[in-house]
Amino acid sequence: GRVHESSYDEYQRGLDFCARHPLWLSNQDLPIIQSFTNSTHHTKSVLIPLNSQNYYYEVTIKSLGSHAVAGIGFACGPYPDFRLPGHHRLSVGVHSDDGHKFFENSFGGISFTDPFKQGDTIGVGYDHDDVYYTKNGRFIGAAFQDVLTTHRFYACVGIDKHGSLALNFGETPFLYVNDDVKLPMYHR
Repeated sequence: GRVHESSYDEYQRGLDFCARHPLWLSNQDLPIIQSFTNSTHHTKSVLIPLNSQNYYYEVTIKSLGSHAVAGIGFACGPYPDFRLPGHHRLSVGVHSDDGHKFFENSFGGISFTDPFKQGDTIGVGYDHDDVYYTKNGRFIGAAFQDVLTTHRFYACVGIDKHGSLALNFGETPFLYVNDDVKLPMYHR
């Protein structure tokens, strides 16, 4: 059936993408980035590689335009750059506009936390099959359990409309301090 709030055209684009792009079964040579900006009126998302079984990253919202939404999470590749994290197959995300969490769902998600705003730092981690979130250095909670267990996945961020994000994969100290947080292998 049609996916939630998606128009028929967007839903069809998603189906066409899945038909043309099978899931990646191995690590892809993707760049590691520290910032992400969208200066268009369309959704733009990107995957970032991580090489650990227990990892965490943080995203600081530098700017968000009027009615813009940032999505922060994980996704299996390939991932369509026209969908926010959590809106496509094998992806999870929490969105800035309402704090709702999404797993393969573009219907409106499920209530999880307060909305994010400019200046907030949102962390997302994966630990023993759980995906958890932090906000401004404080633990929010586990958003998803036993997801993304069968395929290799990547950090995934996206912005719908204008905005800018700063990404921290451990190059600078995290706001969230927890001895159990492991850095991705390339930062050790």
